[in-house]
Amino acid sequence: MSTTARLWLPRRPFDHQSGSQESTVNARSRKASRRARLFTEEDGGPLVEFAMVLPMLVTVMTGIFYLGVGLAQYIQLTNATDIASRQISISRGVSSLAADPCNTGTTYFESAAPNLAPSSLTFTYTVNGVSKTATTCTSLALTSASQGETETVQVSYPVHLGIYGVGWSTVTLKAQTSEIIQ
Repeated sequence: MSTTARLWLPRRPFDHQSGSQESTVNARSRKASRRARLFTEEDGGPLVEFAMVLPMLVTVMTGIFYLGVGLAQYIQLTNATDIASRQISISRGVSSLAADPCNTGTTYFESAAPNLAPSSLTFTYTVNGVSKTATTCTSLALTSASQGETETVQVSYPVHLGIYGVGWSTVTLKAQTSEIIQ
């Protein structure tokens, strides 16, 4: 009696895409090639580069924003100084405004520049060559003798430059306008 040894082979899985069966060896090699592709493909490269550049990009954009805020404050400072000086130059004929030109200038300045902190502003008024650094000054009253003379309004405002709590410095913005008293 002879017995024949039969080699047992596993059944091949059914391939649903092509409708045929494939060998287990091919299935394993396909899985291995998928894993190898995951480690060799560069699909995530741009994401990694973006993650590296993002902090610098955010810092630059925030710096541009703060610079824009500083420039807006400077524009508001110069426009309000011009308005205050113009109002002083035409207020000689109104006795209540002419009695205290510094108060007149300060009042009109603060109404023209509502985003600037009044406590941080420094005003210097010059009428007929006499200077006064104050917000009120009856000593510089505009009189009929003042007509044709020059008055000057100079305002300074400190601005802190910094990003995310790290300050570079404090810059003092200055604006000055001169007008002839009418």
